[in-house]
Amino acid sequence: MSDSVLHTISRYSTTEIPDFFHREDWVAAVLFLLFLLIVVAQLSSRNLIVGSFTDLMKHPGKKDSTIKNTFADYLSRNLLILISISVFSLIICTGLTQQPSVEFDQYLRIWAATLGFVLLKYISMRLVGYIFLGKEKTRVGINTYFSILIVAGLLLYPVIGLKIYFLNGAHSSIFDIISLIISAITILIIAVKIFQIFYHKMLDIFYIMLYLCTLEFIPLTIMFQVYNLFIRDFNF
Repeated sequence: MSDSVLHTISRYSTTEIPDFFHREDWVAAVLFLLFLLIVVAQLSSRNLIVGSFTDLMKHPGKKDSTIKNTFADYLSRNLLILISISVFSLIICTGLTQQPSVEFDQYLRIWAATLGFVLLKYISMRLVGYIFLGKEKTRVGINTYFSILIVAGLLLYPVIGLKIYFLNGAHSSIFDIISLIISAITILIIAVKIFQIFYHKMLDIFYIMLYLCTLEFIPLTIMFQVYNLFIRDFNF
């Protein structure tokens, strides 16, 4: 209650007291735009969102020949990936910064860094698949990875909305914990799916662990440090 009062009044020197994220116009615009894009993606490809969730329950090595992706499916899938990137970036902005809010251009820098990471991830998977794997395994691996990314983004979208609006900054650590749990489960599912796709004999464990370290865990650690550099700059 006291926080809400403090953040709605201005000092006599006309210097406004810093506000929370829930009072930023650009935050409301981003969340509303993401909601509209989710609706558009669902209307364009009605089975895509449900299919992304159900794919997590299937063995990725089993190909369903009855499913044929249309051009609308590809567009909707790429749209959902961009939505997930936007959600992840918003969570980084609200989770790591010590400021009560950040500017839109600061959010765009985080968003661009996240998009760059995902693009490099896609290129590296393509490269590894071209050198070491067959075309079909590469396709299955990439589709599975981005399906998991989409599901994580859709699950985190309401979490970030609740954190920003309903508690007005109070007890927001609860939603940070939920976000961390979803992120940890996401990484675990990625690891499990990689084993399901590529494990055939005992020696494969070594190559899978090498892949997880070089193309999953180490890049995520580097990106976390990049985010910290951005946030540290924001806090000055």
